[in-house]
Amino acid sequence: MRRRLFTIFAAISLLLCICLLALWLRSYRHLDDYKIWQIENDRLCELLSLRGGIQLARVECVSQWLADDMLHANQGWHTFPTSPDDDWQLFAGAGTADFRNYLGFRFASGRIGALAAVRFWSIRIPFWPLALLSAVLPTWWLCSMVRAWTRTRRLRLALCPTCAYDLRATPNQCPECGSPVPTRNQQQVTTNN
Repeated sequence: MRRRLFTIFAAISLLLCICLLALWLRSYRHLDDYKIWQIENDRLCELLSLRGGIQLARVECVSQWLADDMLHANQGWHTFPTSPDDDWQLFAGAGTADFRNYLGFRFASGRIGALAAVRFWSIRIPFWPLALLSAVLPTWWLCSMVRAWTRTRRLRLALCPTCAYDLRATPNQCPECGSPVPTRNQQQVTTNN
């Protein structure tokens, strides 16, 4: 049962990794943007994919910065073609007070221009660590499958499952490494788990 769950999670993680790699490649040609305007909090939240990363931004007191009709028109999902000159930073030159950049991880916060009430923050996570993390489980699954296949192949060919020494003369214990060789019944029990 645990092996089956592990296989299911590895498959889901592999699909996630493939989707992240596709989004990563797409982010160099298209800007994918999703905006939500929270009227009761007067807050604009934005999630976008651009130039190899995912960016989450939030602007408070946004109605002082943008007109209501513009906020309503720009809500939802939008896709735009990009050029190599496009910058990742949503609020570049907009009074950024705090800006940090390390290995593609970026954080910016501050106030927009002369409007002291309009505050924002923005965080960007590159796709590479997300793709790397989502590839761990499928890689682990693949390694365990290769080990299991190698072990059963060696046993089928009368070789030691540990060191691959020929066991035709001594079928109970390996004379090379000393490891005991499982019997047929023990092999079936380990393959069923």
